[in-house]
Amino acid sequence: MDNLTSYDYHDAIIQIEMLFQSHILSFGFKEYSLETYVDKRFFSSWKGREGCEDTDAMRAGQNIDGILASSDPSEGEVLTYLQYTLNIAELCRRRFNKEEAQGYEFDVRNYTELLSRIRELLRRLHYDVKYVPEKEYIYLVPHNAALDAVTEDVSDPVSAAITEYRSSAVQGKLERKKQLLNELGDKIETYDDNHKGGNNAIYSRIKFLEDNCDIRKDNSAEGEEHVDRVAKMSEDELEKWYDEAYQLMLLRILTKENEDRIAEVDKLADECGTPITTITEEEIAKLLSAPNDPGALDDAENGKTNPDGGKSDENKEAVTEEERKEAEAEVRKAGSHAVRNVIIALVIADLLFIMFLLCYFFLL
Repeated sequence: MDNLTSYDYHDAIIQIEMLFQSHILSFGFKEYSLETYVDKRFFSSWKGREGCEDTDAMRAGQNIDGILASSDPSEGEVLTYLQYTLNIAELCRRRFNKEEAQGYEFDVRNYTELLSRIRELLRRLHYDVKYVPEKEYIYLVPHNAALDAVTEDVSDPVSAAITEYRSSAVQGKLERKKQLLNELGDKIETYDDNHKGGNNAIYSRIKFLEDNCDIRKDNSAEGEEHVDRVAKMSEDELEKWYDEAYQLMLLRILTKENEDRIAEVDKLADECGTPITTITEEEIAKLLSAPNDPGALDDAENGKTNPDGGKSDENKEAVTEEERKEAEAEVRKAGSHAVRNVIIALVIADLLFIMFLLCYFFLL
């Protein structure tokens, strides 16, 4: 097991499977597991069925029975099993509640226990659940509070693509990752400020990876778009660069999404009469060229930097002498405080000793 080996994940998913295969629905004398009822009523019209004809085909495609047979399933295998089980269970619950099937009984207690056990495993693995309505599909994604804010509106196609890319469902699936990267890349292409300021550094690297790492173009095939370095990459290395492209795209999207927040903060600062001061790239470069100048940062914020990147020699000496005097005063002050504390401690110790003697003689 990739994570906490002291926990028996095999036993945990077997317990879940027993609940999953139990007769949670019934109609008179007829009883159904969640899978059999989904096959009977909902599977053929389910958007998330991935081209499968029934639950047996989906189980086979995801090697669910093989995972259950393994005495030591990997983290990825456990997540695959949980994602399949949760999708079928929740599909049944959603559709059953929506159609209000007459005469059928739903075992709420066993269903609640099933979900409780699934949530416990996800908690141990530090994964969250994200439902994408357009696909009628639940993805299991690593817990990340910062990204949750970005993907809060899962009806947004970009948020849906981010959610799927984060999920365990696409690990090792390069073709699907390529499709998602193209969707995110298409969104970024609509931004009108890709070449402005710091955005250009991110955007130019995104474009490089798109055009040279089998994302937008077939760089492995012979021809004008061929890149020998990429053609020789293993699938694991190529997937690593796909993930790097995703991180850069996510960074660009986050930057764009936060523009409104920045504007709101600037507006508040103006209303408070305290405009926000920013340092230009040229001023930052000057600061870096004069690292020993303690007054350079203050001057940069006030727009008073000299062409040589710092203050005049006279000002530097003045500041240094002033700071030296302040430092000496602080040392003297700290010394006097230390002496005072020692005297107080000695007085307290004497008083305690006297009290001890009085108590001793009193008891005699």
